[in-house]
Amino acid sequence: MPKLGSSAQATVRQFAGQMDIDAYEAPDGAYSFDFERSGRLSVLASDEGTVIVSLTARIHLGDMRGFARLAALGGYDRDRDQLVHCGMNRSDQPVLALQCDPTGFSLPWLTESFSLLSGRLRRLTG
Repeated sequence: MPKLGSSAQATVRQFAGQMDIDAYEAPDGAYSFDFERSGRLSVLASDEGTVIVSLTARIHLGDMRGFARLAALGGYDRDRDQLVHCGMNRSDQPVLALQCDPTGFSLPWLTESFSLLSGRLRRLTG
């Protein structure tokens, strides 16, 4: 798997510093942060060179209504002119993700993305 560029890594470290947490790069080049209320935030590079930011909630949806609510969280976000991707991980937990061109990846973008994704996932938990 590709690794984040040095500028993106610096942005991730700034974000971690802002949150008063440590940033450790995993062997696959990704960074992950566990938040008690929001879930796991991951930042990684795609094969195409974009930066992917995802947030995984620590819940299980349980039934079709939960899956439908998750699907409704994805789609085009007009305010940010971005597509919010939604899906499930291997543990059947909901995941929302955004992607960004490396030239646009910045601390404000990452902070706003975390806020957007955590706000949407809160709709699943009430």
